[in-house]
Amino acid sequence: FNKLAYQFAGIHSLVMKAKKWRPPPLNKKCKVCGDPAAPIQHYGAIVCYSCRAFFRRSVVNKKCFTSCFDNCSILLGAKQDTCKQCRFDKCLQAGMRPESVGQSKLQVVSEKEKVDIISLMQDVLDAEKVCQGSPTQIETVPSAPIHDFTFEEEFRIYELLVRKEHLVDGIFDLSLQIPNFLGTWKDFLLSQSLGSLMTKEYRNLVDIRNGAILSIQTDGLISLSLDMFDEFKNVDQSVKLETMEFSCIVLHIFNRSLMMANSDQKFYVDQNKASGCFTQKFKQAIETIFPENHYGIKSLQHLSLETDYLFQVDPSDDDVFFFRTLEAVGGLVKDDVKMGALFSTLILATPGITLSDASKNDQTLKTVQNEITFLLFRYLRDKLGNSDQASSLTNRLVMLIGDLHICRDIHGQRRQRRKKISLY
Repeated sequence: FNKLAYQFAGIHSLVMKAKKWRPPPLNKKCKVCGDPAAPIQHYGAIVCYSCRAFFRRSVVNKKCFTSCFDNCSILLGAKQDTCKQCRFDKCLQAGMRPESVGQSKLQVVSEKEKVDIISLMQDVLDAEKVCQGSPTQIETVPSAPIHDFTFEEEFRIYELLVRKEHLVDGIFDLSLQIPNFLGTWKDFLLSQSLGSLMTKEYRNLVDIRNGAILSIQTDGLISLSLDMFDEFKNVDQSVKLETMEFSCIVLHIFNRSLMMANSDQKFYVDQNKASGCFTQKFKQAIETIFPENHYGIKSLQHLSLETDYLFQVDPSDDDVFFFRTLEAVGGLVKDDVKMGALFSTLILATPGITLSDASKNDQTLKTVQNEITFLLFRYLRDKLGNSDQASSLTNRLVMLIGDLHICRDIHGQRRQRRKKISLY
């Protein structure tokens, strides 16, 4: 499962179903060869699609070129019969970054790498036998996926829903601890209702809040909320903290995808309810800043790529991937708060590829991943009434976790880009 969680899904098909998107015009010049290029940065520079493909192949395949020591035609603005080393060097000079290539974002996962529900079920049952007698033993999972959804499974999902809401409440409480947050938040919501962009003041507060999420304290409210998850009680404390510090930002991005998907709701309150973000503290805060009519604020409509101001002034292909991923995952979950709670728990249990080997290889954490994935399949089968459709949707959601991990990195890079071009 751990390997599967890091596969970068075949998101292209999901994106095209979610929303049609026209490619940008080729109104720029490639900084490597001079050919027409789109006004979008590829791996850090505006280059044509040919040079983008050349650079990616060179990095992924770890090509070693031999320099010609001559004045290559690539330096003169052509790329036919040129020295590949000089072409690669010019890619670097143009600002293209090898570390931005990473693993393929559009890699298609083979059939054998998808979740095998029957095998996963057996893994869960085997793990239960090993854990028999443990104080954190879970309710018995049915012996085959064709059995009806049980009351015990329904109750466990309800528990996960409550714990997830408690965690989101804890994250929102971080915002409430920031000086002048309520007033700035109110101004932001009023400006959004008028169609304005996000205010710089509110953007700064959001970044302060995100920075606080990245530093989970063992005695903090978020940490206490995470301790409510029985699923993680047997996970080593250091592994749990490292994984949760990473995953809480991913969870925040997932919640944003749900807000995007539910932007068809008329009011901001209903948009948050449909997204599973209308927690107790959130409700109290809304009633505080809008005591007369907290339904007077329209839903947020600025969350798409087409309305993203950073993309308009500093377009990047990373932005396209970020928003299309959010559209894909948000479109699959939308207003199904139970599915959202299951997927949120799976996000929390999935360490990123940059974390320590201890976290990535932790067997207790892998058991949690297997259990929640199987419960997600069982829930979807009961909802859809079809095992094949449930298995397919489970696979799509699991594979999208890897894309959300990429979005986490892009999320941080977007913050730096905003600072560089003075959008604060």
